[in-house]
Amino acid sequence: GFLHHPNVLADYLVFLLPTSFALALLGKRLVSPRLWWAAVFVSVVGSCMLVVSLSRGGWLSLAAAMVFFIAAGLRQGLVKRLHVSALLSAAVIGAAVVEIAYPAAYLRITHNDQRSTESRFAMMDQALKIIRENPVLGVGFGGYNRAAQMTTPESFSYLSPHFQDELRKGVVHNKYLLVTAEHGLVGLALFILLLWRFVSLVFPVGKWRSQVHFALALGLTAGIVGQTIFYIFDHFYADIRPALLWVFFGLLHGLIALNHLASKKETVQQ
Repeated sequence: GFLHHPNVLADYLVFLLPTSFALALLGKRLVSPRLWWAAVFVSVVGSCMLVVSLSRGGWLSLAAAMVFFIAAGLRQGLVKRLHVSALLSAAVIGAAVVEIAYPAAYLRITHNDQRSTESRFAMMDQALKIIRENPVLGVGFGGYNRAAQMTTPESFSYLSPHFQDELRKGVVHNKYLLVTAEHGLVGLALFILLLWRFVSLVFPVGKWRSQVHFALALGLTAGIVGQTIFYIFDHFYADIRPALLWVFFGLLHGLIALNHLASKKETVQQ
C-alpha cells in the first residue's frame, strides 16, 4: 500500500536512495555487474517514485542528503568532479522531463496545497505553547494529543472551529517540536545528540579497508542526514520510520565495526 502514506513512502526513499546512488557511482569495476545494474534501477525508479509521491519534504530531504554525500565524497576522493557534472546534468534533464510528463509536481510547489502549509504553522504554534508551559520534561511520551486538546494558541482565533478540531486530532508535523513537547528540552538535547553521534561516526575512520565499504557507510550516513531534514516537515510518530532509523543506525555501526576489525587483523599480521 505504498507504505500507508505518500510521506512515509518518500521517507523510505530518502533512506534508500543515497546508498543506491553510492553503489551506482562505484561502477562495474568495483561491484559486480548484477549489483551495479540493480543499484542503477533502484536509483532511477526510486527517484521517479519520490517525484510521484508529491512530498515536498521528501524532495528537500533527499536534496540535503545528496549535498552531504557529494561534499563528503569529494573530500574523501569517492566522488569526482566528473560525477558531479553528470549528476547535475541528470538533474536538469530530469527536471525538464518532469515538467513535461508530470506537471503535478510543479503545481505542488506553485499552487494551492489545500491548507497543508497553513495547518503545519498553526500546529507548530500550538506545540510552542505546549513547550512553554512544560519546558523541562514535557508532557510525557504519548501525551501530546491530550495536551493539544487543552492548549489553544492565539493564532487559532483566526481558524474556524471545525479546522481547529481537525488540527487537534493529530500531532505537530515537526519531529523536533514533538520531542520537545513530550520530553522537554532535556529530551530534545538527547535526541539531537543521538542523531549527531551517528552522523559523525563515519568521519573519525582514518582508513577504509575497501572503497565499497566507504561508499556504503557514506550512503547510510547520507540517509540519516536526510532524516534530520525531513524531521522539520513531518512528525514521525507512530509508523515504521522510527524503526527504520534504528535499522540504519545498526547497519552503519556494524559496517564501521567490521572495518575496525579488519584493520586490526591487518596490523597484527604485519
